[in-house]
Amino acid sequence: MLQLLQRTLVKNASWIFLGQLLSLLTQAAAFVLLARLLGSRELGIYAGAVSLVALIGQYGAFGSGYVFVQYVSADRSRAPEFWGNIVLALLVFGPIFVLFSVFLGKEFLHNGQPWLVLFVALGDCFFKSLSNAIARLYQAFERMHLTAIFTLSSNVARPGVAAYLFLAFSHATATEWALGALLATSTVAIASTIVVFREVGAPRLSFRHLKPHLGEGFVFAMSDSTSSAYNDFDKIILSHLNLNRANGTYSLAYRIINIASLPFISLYAAAIPRFFREGEKGISRTIPLVRKLIPPAAGLGLVIAVVLYFVAPLV
Repeated sequence: MLQLLQRTLVKNASWIFLGQLLSLLTQAAAFVLLARLLGSRELGIYAGAVSLVALIGQYGAFGSGYVFVQYVSADRSRAPEFWGNIVLALLVFGPIFVLFSVFLGKEFLHNGQPWLVLFVALGDCFFKSLSNAIARLYQAFERMHLTAIFTLSSNVARPGVAAYLFLAFSHATATEWALGALLATSTVAIASTIVVFREVGAPRLSFRHLKPHLGEGFVFAMSDSTSSAYNDFDKIILSHLNLNRANGTYSLAYRIINIASLPFISLYAAAIPRFFREGEKGISRTIPLVRKLIPPAAGLGLVIAVVLYFVAPLV
C-alpha cells in the first residue's frame, strides 16, 4: 500500500512538473514575443502593472480554491458546496480587488496608460483566479493530468495572441497587449468553467456556507500574496521610478529562476492533498510524509543551485 501511495505521488508530481514546465516554457516564449512586440520600455511598463496586480489578484477568489482542496480531498461528496464557494467568492471579491488594483495603479504607477491596470486586473483578479481555482479543484481529486492541462491552457493562449499581434502589427503598447491577454485569459476561464459544470455539476451557492470558511481562505490568499510581494515588489519599485527598460531586462532574467524552481513547485502541489487528508487524522500523521519529501527536495535544491551557478554567465 505504501509503495502504491509513493508511486501515485511520483506520478502526480510528474504531471504537475510537466504542466508547470510547459506553462513556463510557453510563458518564456510569450515573453520573447513580447520583447519584440512591445520593446524594452513598454515591456517594463507592462511588468510593473502585472507585478502590482499580482499582490492584489491573489484575493480575487479569496483562497477558496485552496479551501476546496482542504475539505474535498477528505470528502469528495462536498465538492458542489465548495465549488459554489469559489463562484461566490469570485463574484463578491473579484470586482472589489479589481477596483482596488486600479486605485493603486493610479497612485504608484505613472506610466500614462490609465486602462492598463484595469485590463491586467480583470484578467488576474477574476479570470485567472477562476482558472487557478479550477486547477485546484482537480488537484483535490488527485487528477493531476487535468490540473496540468487547465494550467497549461491559460498560458498557451497568451503566446498565441502575442504571435498574432506581432505578425499583424509588429508593435503594440502595453495597454493593447493587456487587452489581448485579457481576451485570451477570459476565453480559457469560461471554457474551463463549462467543463467543470459538466463534470462536477452546478455549484451550490450559499453565503451561509461561504462565511465560515472566509477566514481560512484569507490565510491562503495572504500566503500567496506574501509570496507575490517577495517576488514582484522590486518590479513595482522599478516601474514607480520610471526605470522601465531596466525592469524589462530584469523581468526576463527572473523567468529563468521561475523555471529552475519548477521541481519544488511540482512536489509541493502533488503533496498538498495528501497532507490535508493525513492531517484530518492528526498533525503527527503528516510527519512521515514530510520525512519522505525532505531528501528529494534537498537533492533537487543542490543540483539546481550548481546548474544556475554555471549557467548564469551565459545568460
